Amino acid sequence: MGSFAVWGTSRADLDRLAWSVAAAIDPGFLWIEMTEGSAPPSARELEVLEEIDLDRIERMDRAELLLPALGPQHGGHGRSPGDLELPYRLLERIERRSKTTPATALVLSNLDRTLALVSDDSRLLDSIVGGTRSRRLSLIATFGTETSPALDPFECLVHVSPGPDGNLWNPTVDWTSREPASTPAVVPPPARVTHREAVRHFRAQRRTGL
Repeated sequence: MGSFAVWGTSRADLDRLAWSVAAAIDPGFLWIEMTEGSAPPSARELEVLEEIDLDRIERMDRAELLLPALGPQHGGHGRSPGDLELPYRLLERIERRSKTTPATALVLSNLDRTLALVSDDSRLLDSIVGGTRSRRLSLIATFGTETSPALDPFECLVHVSPGPDGNLWNPTVDWTSREPASTPAVVPPPARVTHREAVRHFRAQRRTGL
Protein backbone atom coordinates (compact mmCIF):
# COMPACT_ATOMS: atom_id res chain seq x y z
CA MET A 1 0.00 0.00 0.00
CA GLY A 2 1.22 3.51 -0.74
CA SER A 3 0.46 6.81 -2.45
CA PHE A 4 2.57 8.04 -5.35
CA ALA A 5 2.54 11.51 -6.96
CA VAL A 6 4.12 11.37 -10.42
CA TRP A 7 4.61 14.67 -12.20
CA GLY A 8 6.36 16.17 -15.22
CA THR A 9 5.60 17.67 -18.61
CA SER A 10 5.48 14.52 -20.77
CA ARG A 11 2.17 12.78 -20.13
CA ALA A 12 3.32 9.77 -22.15
CA ASP A 13 6.31 9.26 -19.85
CA LEU A 14 4.13 9.75 -16.77
CA ASP A 15 1.62 7.18 -18.03
CA ARG A 16 4.28 4.58 -18.79
CA LEU A 17 5.88 4.97 -15.36
CA ALA A 18 2.50 4.94 -13.56
CA TRP A 19 1.58 1.80 -15.51
CA SER A 20 4.79 0.02 -14.51
CA VAL A 21 4.32 0.90 -10.82
CA ALA A 22 0.64 -0.10 -10.80
CA ALA A 23 1.28 -3.41 -12.59
CA ALA A 24 4.05 -4.27 -10.12
CA ILE A 25 1.53 -3.87 -7.30
CA ASP A 26 -1.51 -5.38 -9.01
CA PRO A 27 -1.62 -6.63 -12.64
CA GLY A 28 -5.39 -6.07 -12.50
CA PHE A 29 -5.04 -2.38 -11.50
CA LEU A 30 -7.88 0.11 -12.05
CA TRP A 31 -7.02 3.03 -14.38
CA ILE A 32 -9.17 6.18 -14.43
CA GLU A 33 -8.26 9.07 -16.70
CA MET A 34 -9.47 12.55 -15.78
CA THR A 35 -10.84 14.20 -18.91
CA GLU A 36 -11.80 17.70 -17.77
CA GLY A 37 -10.55 20.29 -20.28
CA SER A 38 -8.35 17.70 -21.94
CA ALA A 39 -6.85 17.96 -25.38
CA PRO A 40 -6.64 14.82 -27.52
CA PRO A 41 -3.72 12.65 -26.41
CA SER A 42 -0.46 13.06 -28.28
CA ALA A 43 0.71 10.27 -30.56
CA ARG A 44 3.21 9.10 -27.90
CA GLU A 45 0.58 9.19 -25.16
CA LEU A 46 -1.92 7.27 -27.29
CA GLU A 47 0.73 4.65 -28.01
CA VAL A 48 1.21 4.06 -24.29
CA LEU A 49 -2.55 3.96 -23.62
CA GLU A 50 -3.00 1.39 -26.41
CA GLU A 51 -0.30 -0.77 -24.84
CA ILE A 52 -2.12 -0.58 -21.50
CA ASP A 53 -5.35 -1.52 -23.35
CA LEU A 54 -7.86 1.20 -24.19
CA ASP A 55 -10.75 -1.08 -23.18
CA ARG A 56 -9.64 -1.16 -19.53
CA ILE A 57 -9.18 2.62 -19.23
CA GLU A 58 -12.13 4.38 -17.62
CA ARG A 59 -12.78 8.11 -17.85
CA MET A 60 -14.17 10.60 -15.36
CA ASP A 61 -14.74 14.35 -15.45
CA ARG A 62 -14.88 16.96 -12.69
CA ALA A 63 -18.69 16.92 -12.39
CA GLU A 64 -18.70 13.17 -11.80
CA LEU A 65 -15.81 13.27 -9.35
CA LEU A 66 -17.47 16.02 -7.29
CA LEU A 67 -20.95 14.46 -7.26
CA PRO A 68 -22.23 14.48 -3.66
CA ALA A 69 -22.60 11.19 -1.86
CA LEU A 70 -26.12 9.75 -1.56
CA GLY A 71 -27.33 8.11 1.61
CA PRO A 72 -29.11 4.72 1.61
CA GLN A 73 -32.50 6.47 1.75
CA HIS A 74 -31.77 7.97 -1.68
CA GLY A 75 -30.58 4.76 -3.27
CA GLY A 76 -26.93 5.25 -2.36
CA HIS A 77 -24.64 2.86 -0.56
CA GLY A 78 -24.37 2.60 3.20
CA ARG A 79 -20.72 3.43 3.88
CA SER A 80 -18.32 3.35 6.77
CA PRO A 81 -16.80 6.60 8.09
CA GLY A 82 -13.56 5.80 6.27
CA ASP A 83 -15.40 5.45 2.97
CA LEU A 84 -16.96 8.89 3.39
CA GLU A 85 -13.56 10.42 2.71
CA LEU A 86 -13.55 9.07 -0.84
CA PRO A 87 -15.55 10.91 -3.54
CA TYR A 88 -18.75 8.99 -4.15
CA ARG A 89 -18.38 8.23 -7.87
CA LEU A 90 -14.78 7.19 -7.39
CA LEU A 91 -15.82 4.80 -4.65
CA GLU A 92 -18.56 3.46 -6.91
CA ARG A 93 -16.03 2.67 -9.65
CA ILE A 94 -13.75 0.92 -7.16
CA GLU A 95 -16.60 -1.16 -5.73
CA ARG A 96 -17.83 -2.14 -9.19
CA ARG A 97 -14.37 -3.26 -10.19
CA SER A 98 -13.93 -5.17 -6.92
CA LYS A 99 -17.03 -7.29 -7.50
CA THR A 100 -14.97 -9.47 -9.84
CA THR A 101 -11.42 -9.18 -8.51
CA PRO A 102 -10.54 -6.82 -5.65
CA ALA A 103 -8.24 -4.09 -6.94
CA THR A 104 -5.22 -3.14 -4.86
CA ALA A 105 -3.85 -0.39 -7.14
CA LEU A 106 -5.61 2.65 -8.60
CA VAL A 107 -4.17 5.03 -11.20
CA LEU A 108 -5.70 8.51 -11.49
CA SER A 109 -4.16 9.86 -14.67
CA ASN A 110 -4.03 13.62 -15.42
CA LEU A 111 -5.43 14.54 -12.01
CA ASP A 112 -4.03 18.06 -12.47
CA ARG A 113 -6.72 18.76 -15.09
CA THR A 114 -9.46 18.40 -12.51
CA LEU A 115 -7.68 20.00 -9.56
CA ALA A 116 -7.01 23.15 -11.63
CA LEU A 117 -10.78 23.73 -11.83
CA VAL A 118 -11.64 23.05 -8.18
CA SER A 119 -11.61 25.91 -5.67
CA ASP A 120 -10.69 23.72 -2.68
CA ASP A 121 -8.27 21.43 -4.47
CA SER A 122 -6.28 20.52 -1.34
CA ARG A 123 -9.39 19.20 0.41
CA LEU A 124 -10.34 17.09 -2.62
CA LEU A 125 -6.80 15.72 -2.84
CA ASP A 126 -6.79 14.89 0.87
CA SER A 127 -10.09 13.03 0.50
CA ILE A 128 -8.78 10.98 -2.44
CA VAL A 129 -5.47 10.05 -0.83
CA GLY A 130 -7.01 9.45 2.60
CA GLY A 131 -9.92 7.49 1.17
CA THR A 132 -7.75 5.14 -0.88
CA ARG A 133 -5.48 4.63 2.12
CA SER A 134 -8.43 3.69 4.34
CA ARG A 135 -9.44 1.06 1.78
CA ARG A 136 -5.87 -0.26 1.55
CA LEU A 137 -5.53 0.79 -2.08
CA SER A 138 -2.25 1.97 -3.53
CA LEU A 139 -2.82 5.24 -5.38
CA ILE A 140 -0.69 6.40 -8.31
CA ALA A 141 -1.69 9.91 -9.43
CA THR A 142 -0.14 11.70 -12.41
CA PHE A 143 0.15 15.47 -12.84
CA GLY A 144 1.16 16.90 -16.21
CA THR A 145 2.77 20.00 -14.75
CA GLU A 146 6.22 21.57 -14.87
CA THR A 147 6.08 22.65 -11.23
CA SER A 148 5.37 20.26 -8.39
CA PRO A 149 1.69 19.83 -7.44
CA ALA A 150 0.35 19.78 -3.88
CA LEU A 151 2.38 16.92 -2.47
CA ASP A 152 1.61 16.91 1.26
CA PRO A 153 -0.72 13.87 1.31
CA PHE A 154 1.58 11.61 -0.75
CA GLU A 155 4.17 9.18 0.60
CA CYS A 156 6.25 8.89 -2.58
CA LEU A 157 7.18 11.83 -4.80
CA VAL A 158 8.26 11.05 -8.36
CA HIS A 159 9.48 13.79 -10.68
CA VAL A 160 10.06 13.01 -14.37
CA SER A 161 12.22 15.64 -16.11
CA PRO A 162 14.33 15.85 -19.28
CA GLY A 163 17.55 13.87 -19.06
CA PRO A 164 21.09 15.24 -19.35
CA ASP A 165 21.45 17.88 -22.07
CA GLY A 166 17.66 18.07 -22.32
CA ASN A 167 17.24 14.47 -23.53
CA LEU A 168 13.48 14.03 -23.96
CA TRP A 169 13.68 10.39 -25.08
CA ASN A 170 15.13 9.04 -21.85
CA PRO A 171 14.11 11.41 -19.04
CA THR A 172 15.44 11.45 -15.51
CA VAL A 173 13.32 10.11 -12.65
CA ASP A 174 13.89 11.55 -9.17
CA TRP A 175 12.23 9.37 -6.52
CA THR A 176 11.68 10.47 -2.93
CA SER A 177 10.04 8.25 -0.29
CA ARG A 178 8.91 10.57 2.51
CA GLU A 179 6.88 8.24 4.72
CA PRO A 180 7.73 4.63 3.90
CA ALA A 181 4.82 2.32 4.60
CA SER A 182 5.40 -0.47 7.10
CA THR A 183 4.65 -2.92 4.27
CA PRO A 184 5.76 -1.16 1.06
CA ALA A 185 3.72 -1.82 -2.07
CA VAL A 186 6.88 -1.87 -4.19
CA VAL A 187 10.62 -1.66 -3.70
CA PRO A 188 11.59 1.85 -4.83
CA PRO A 189 14.39 2.45 -7.34
CA PRO A 190 17.50 4.49 -6.50
CA ALA A 191 16.85 8.16 -5.81
CA ARG A 192 17.84 9.17 -9.35
CA VAL A 193 17.60 6.88 -12.37
CA THR A 194 16.71 7.17 -16.03
CA HIS A 195 13.10 6.63 -17.06
CA ARG A 196 14.01 3.37 -18.83
CA GLU A 197 15.81 2.09 -15.73
CA ALA A 198 12.80 2.94 -13.54
CA VAL A 199 10.38 1.13 -15.86
CA ARG A 200 12.65 -1.93 -15.99
CA HIS A 201 12.97 -1.84 -12.19
CA PHE A 202 9.21 -2.17 -11.70
CA ARG A 203 8.70 -4.64 -14.51
CA ALA A 204 11.23 -6.92 -12.81
CA GLN A 205 9.16 -6.77 -9.62
CA ARG A 206 6.07 -7.75 -11.57
CA ARG A 207 7.85 -10.86 -12.85
CA THR A 208 9.44 -11.97 -9.60
CA GLY A 209 7.32 -10.42 -6.84
CA LEU A 210 8.78 -8.65 -3.80
